[in-house]
Amino acid sequence: MLETLKLRPILIFKLLYNMVKHVWSILCRKTIIDSATNNISLIDVFEQLQAKVSLPQNKNIKLSIPFEYEVVNFWHKENTTNKVEIDIEITLMDPNNKTLKTFTNIVTIPDNMKRMRTILKIIGIPITTSGIYRFIVKYKEKDTNSYKQVAELPIEIKIEPSINNKVSKRISN
Repeated sequence: MLETLKLRPILIFKLLYNMVKHVWSILCRKTIIDSATNNISLIDVFEQLQAKVSLPQNKNIKLSIPFEYEVVNFWHKENTTNKVEIDIEITLMDPNNKTLKTFTNIVTIPDNMKRMRTILKIIGIPITTSGIYRFIVKYKEKDTNSYKQVAELPIEIKIEPSINNKVSKRISN
């Protein structure tokens, strides 16, 4: 019993030391990474979309705004002696708390790196109604059971009914 008690603080320290920390997340139109410096430029960061949509009479038809965008996350780990593997889950929720889409990715942060960016490139955003949509960012480290929510990215989508069948969009920064 005494042996177990002696090891426990060391194990807890190791777990905390290997931990990955989420630093920030953002929605933007696109990213550019400078090859010389590895610095990232976030192009057209947005919080709101306006879409003119011809609403279908059949409510079972799913609508989507044809729009390319990215969800960018920045991660940090203290320990550079071990690689860390994390499962990332990003879920898009509509204003009524309905899950519209879930994206998953497994990312390995190599042992010699302290920082890692993940960029999820997405084409199209499903819509159900006007209101605040949310991208929920969660992650879990390998060998853990539950995801930890680390970010919630709100985006207001304003749907304006249009007369014709064309879809147009306007981005507000």
